[in-house]
Amino acid sequence: MRKYILYLITIPIVLLIFLTCKGPTGSQGSQGEQGISGTDGTAGTAGTAGTDGTAGTDGTDGTDGTDGLDGLDGLDGLDGVANIQVIQFSFNTSAITIDGNFASYAVSIPEITSDVMVGGVVLVYSYDEDSDIWLALPMTNDDDSNADGNIDWIYEERYAYTEGVVIIYWTMTEDSSIAFSDFVMSYKVVIIPPN
Repeated sequence: MRKYILYLITIPIVLLIFLTCKGPTGSQGSQGEQGISGTDGTAGTAGTAGTDGTAGTDGTDGTDGTDGLDGLDGLDGLDGVANIQVIQFSFNTSAITIDGNFASYAVSIPEITSDVMVGGVVLVYSYDEDSDIWLALPMTNDDDSNADGNIDWIYEERYAYTEGVVIIYWTMTEDSSIAFSDFVMSYKVVIIPPN
């Protein structure tokens, strides 16, 4: 029995001595294998945008290109009409032939030749002494003879021509003898011959 008790006492003491006694540090062991990579961290927030850089200076202008070639000359125009004739004449209204509301006056114009009749043009203008202007025929006019603000009569003035002759004639709303008192009328005839 004593031995057993002694045994029980001895074992803990030996264990205590064993555990409290530290031997010398052993040599460092070899490096272990590399561990597996950890998972990626979450992405950081984006940084603020930087300010724009200053604009660069303009480049120098390029040199002017060479002038292009001159274009071709245009075609010559047609020759104009030569020998245009202008004949002016006057007459007293007493020479007008009057027939009711119709009146006429014929004047000899030898310059109206057969060539003019075939390919030319004859124009007639009446002179307005009050306005100092030439009016192309045909035309329509009116008159206030007694200056009361009312139109007393209306007339149409026209012309016709044949070889060597121009005829001026009037159509009135009243008797032509009323319209043609004693005064002078002037006309201009323009003759444009054929080319």
